[in-house]
Amino acid sequence: MIKSVYNYPVSTLLDIESDVIYVIPRYQREYTWSRIQWDALLDDLLDNELHYFLGSIICINQSQDSLAIRELELVDGQQRMTTISILLAAIYDIFNKQPNLVMEQKIELYNLKHKLALKKMPNQPRLVPQVQNNNQQDYFSVLDSIGILQDIEMAAHAGNRRVFKAYRHFHSRINQYLEHSDNPIIKLQELLEKVNTATLVKIEVASTSDAYTLFESLNNRGVPLTAIDLIKNKLLAVLGRVPNLEK
Repeated sequence: MIKSVYNYPVSTLLDIESDVIYVIPRYQREYTWSRIQWDALLDDLLDNELHYFLGSIICINQSQDSLAIRELELVDGQQRMTTISILLAAIYDIFNKQPNLVMEQKIELYNLKHKLALKKMPNQPRLVPQVQNNNQQDYFSVLDSIGILQDIEMAAHAGNRRVFKAYRHFHSRINQYLEHSDNPIIKLQELLEKVNTATLVKIEVASTSDAYTLFESLNNRGVPLTAIDLIKNKLLAVLGRVPNLEK
């Protein structure tokens, strides 16, 4: 049932040399985290040592072409992965606006950019959120606003929805974190190192039914699943066992 289980740092999950992207399927619930979860994540990173454990994600890996972009269908942990990506976007924007960056810092900034968008395809985001409530468009617009993506049209009222609210919240928290520092660039690098070294257990499975067998038991530390979510997961698990009659 399980293809692999590894505890990876964020920097490996978003490895700039890999062509892996994380796609959140359209049937997943929309982005629901709010200030409580945003602050909990950031405070956990700030208050703990490097290599802090953030939780787990479940991915369906059906890729067969080793030369193509490898799409991992992210079916659990999407709230956490989306929030980490938004946090990294806020760090990137603030880092990019620091004056007098030396070459090593410019390289670090370049690497951060390609954690959020593929190095070989710069307009391909590493994370592809689901489309519900404009989550995908809003996230792409955040990346466009900080110069990582290009030519993304912002949907109406984007600033009133959770993705942009999360981005602004992290932007504010990071600026507060740097406010009284004698060397904000070094302090920003320290924060980035905490995010990069934080770890997630990545569980890869081969099918939808396998994923949803695990989904209910491993969904933790986020917004609790509703009854509708649980029913949907059961239905998807059953559907994953039904043969494809079109073959």
